[in-house]
Amino acid sequence: MQVMHRVTTSFCLSLVNVMDRLTNDYMHPVEGFCLAILVFILAEIGDFLCGGIIRFKLFKRVCLLYCNQRARTLVAVGDTEAVAIANLFLAIAIAVLLMVVQENGYGTSADLSMLLMGMMYLYGDMFDFLLEYGTFTVTVCAFALSFWLESCSTPPADKIYAFVWNLAQFVSTNLLHTGILIMVQSTLELEVLECMAISAILPLVLPSMQSYLTYLAAQRLMVLIPGYGPLFFCVVVIISMSSSWVPVSSKGWFSELCFLYVAMCVGPLVRLVPPPGIVFVVVLLHYVDFMLATVFEKKRD
Repeated sequence: MQVMHRVTTSFCLSLVNVMDRLTNDYMHPVEGFCLAILVFILAEIGDFLCGGIIRFKLFKRVCLLYCNQRARTLVAVGDTEAVAIANLFLAIAIAVLLMVVQENGYGTSADLSMLLMGMMYLYGDMFDFLLEYGTFTVTVCAFALSFWLESCSTPPADKIYAFVWNLAQFVSTNLLHTGILIMVQSTLELEVLECMAISAILPLVLPSMQSYLTYLAAQRLMVLIPGYGPLFFCVVVIISMSSSWVPVSSKGWFSELCFLYVAMCVGPLVRLVPPPGIVFVVVLLHYVDFMLATVFEKKRD
């Protein structure tokens, strides 16, 4: 179930990135931000008119992340320290706004945690430009910070401080993962193996970042070997039917990696789908997630 939730989050992020690129092709950043707000308002109106009969939770999540991404384009003008700090303050401001709205009775804590998780995925790369000042030094510092945040202290109790704490974990993990990939670049075949090996070994040191590291690995594989979605889907089916050739310790990670790769392959195909089709895909994915959650809850009971 956790894997399904993470795949849903990754697909939402992939969809948001595709919508963001489409908006950049045809609109000014301010116009795109106004469009994102309008789409979210329409989703709220649809949810109100349906009276909860049709669940718009995932669609609203996509709309909120899309609004977040469009707001980020208003301050993201290159990769500099000022832009990174602006992104940091923007992420904290949006997180505070979401927490205030949730405390006033809108949504659930599960919806809020999923939104905040998606935000941290979006903002995890905002300090990657620091690698230009020295890949090895920055990677070592990122590893030290990640290890300290993981094991040497406990997250703060306050929700806002906890969000900043978790965001620092995502940023340092992204720097560590990217720095290692830069330093071990070689042939295409070896890079694929190195990418998978790094994402399998690092979670041993940073267990709380396993899902994010798997997400980064799937993103990297999309760049190295694009267009292999059907193959990875077949691997998922084979693992689910007969997984004797996959070690038990690697089954969950490898299945999630293949799932994420397939989800990221589906995302760019949305460019070929008209807007009503995008709504249909998001709602369909939400109902799959909802039905699986219901089935698992009944089995647990």
